[in-house]
Amino acid sequence: MLSLSTSWGIGSQRSGREIIDVARGLGFEALELNYQFPKGFLEEIFNDRKRGELKITSLHNICPFTKKLASYSDFFKRFNFSSPKKEIIKKAVKYAKETIDLAAKLGASAVVLHVGEVELENNSQREMEREFRRSLKMNFGPEEHIRKTREKFIELRQQNAPPFLERTIKNLGEVLKYAENKGVKLGVENRYFFFEIPSFEEIPIILKEVPSPCLGYWHDCGHAAHLQNVGYFPGKNPLSQNRQRLIGIHLHDCVGVSDHLAPGYGEVDFSEVKKHLDEKVIKVLELGPWVSHQEVKRGVEYLSRVGID
Repeated sequence: MLSLSTSWGIGSQRSGREIIDVARGLGFEALELNYQFPKGFLEEIFNDRKRGELKITSLHNICPFTKKLASYSDFFKRFNFSSPKKEIIKKAVKYAKETIDLAAKLGASAVVLHVGEVELENNSQREMEREFRRSLKMNFGPEEHIRKTREKFIELRQQNAPPFLERTIKNLGEVLKYAENKGVKLGVENRYFFFEIPSFEEIPIILKEVPSPCLGYWHDCGHAAHLQNVGYFPGKNPLSQNRQRLIGIHLHDCVGVSDHLAPGYGEVDFSEVKKHLDEKVIKVLELGPWVSHQEVKRGVEYLSRVGID
């Protein structure tokens, strides 16, 4: 069963009821509530769950989206488990527990986590990566410049990553215990930007250090494709490397550095992806709001042809 992430329609749909109706109209029987899902839409989701119309497979931390969170432009990055600041960690744990509570109430089996980031002085890594992405998107600059920039990023990350990874693993512990008591699994998602945690190499480290069956890997097809298109982690496949602990997957396509496209509109080999999935894996179509209704339908048909449904 394919689930549809509310990332696709959250900007254009005006109520929980409309989100449900549009999803059902497209043939979906399940939703993932993303981190932009408004708190004001929840009542209609709960009412729908009582009628048993749509299943909620998963939530994306932090959920729901509130006016208080709206005051932080980068809230989904700000409140992570790798921060050196205790007040940030405290809030990250608080929000994650609230998301887990909501998942349990809605009968969702998993919560997707963005766990951390390797921070440079003044969080300069964020603007560095955004500028690098803009250059790549516009095909700006010679290949030698791109190679040197990439090598600089790799060196900076290697030099600074250890304490951030250590804190991530440590702080996941408290949230994990809470999730275990609630019967909700936690999926550590591979990320889009290079300085975010986990890197391809860090995924198995986290899973080894936290062996609980309640914690696993959440694979994002577009994120993985983007990093490899940029030239990071050549020849590595985090999906095959971590399939034994795979909880769920975000399905979307990618061209160059542009992801969250409908499957079949990019370069991701979904036939290869299919080889690593079984019936237990939560499969979520996570599309950008710019994707048309027709592209959603064609994306679902494309996935069905390769055996993902």
